[in-house]
Amino acid sequence: MKIAIISSVYEQTPPLRYGGIERVLDFLVKGLKTKGHDVTLFATGDSSSPCNLVHFFDHPVVPYEPNAQIIHSQKACRYINEHNFDIVHNNVDISVGLKDLLKVPMVHTLHMDVLSKSKQFIFSHFKDANYVAISDKQRQNAESYGLNVVSRIYNAIDVENYSPSLHRGKYLAYLGNFAPFKGPHIAIPVC
Repeated sequence: MKIAIISSVYEQTPPLRYGGIERVLDFLVKGLKTKGHDVTLFATGDSSSPCNLVHFFDHPVVPYEPNAQIIHSQKACRYINEHNFDIVHNNVDISVGLKDLLKVPMVHTLHMDVLSKSKQFIFSHFKDANYVAISDKQRQNAESYGLNVVSRIYNAIDVENYSPSLHRGKYLAYLGNFAPFKGPHIAIPVC
């Protein structure tokens, strides 16, 4: 299958430091390549994920500039239409409306809280898009808002880098950026 994956222009893929979406997409690219798929990643030019890389910005656009992501995604759609892809996996909320410009199906992974005001604004215009939730709670919230959630697929990780333990430790690890939608206000009292 010929798969197009649209990443953000705010971090390279994989990121040097924090970049949750870009790290997950690197794992996804590697997994799809292992399964024999032809994968093209639309990301920044300094990305190094092992696939065909198409870029419109040489380096991450910092500070965040929404117009850069719109330009990147629109150019990606043009490229996709000209190169006979089978499916598009979009990962940038601001680009979900570009589904109507594509000649092939697009699925959009929800990486953030769909009930935030900024997300509701874009999603309210494209409730009929094909969405994938990354958790059961996110799927519940998205469906309650009327989004067409076609599946729930957890974020990918490289299990070779993590050793499970059957013994309880005396600590709690919090992974994620320190933002309200990541739940630090829940983790702190638990500690």
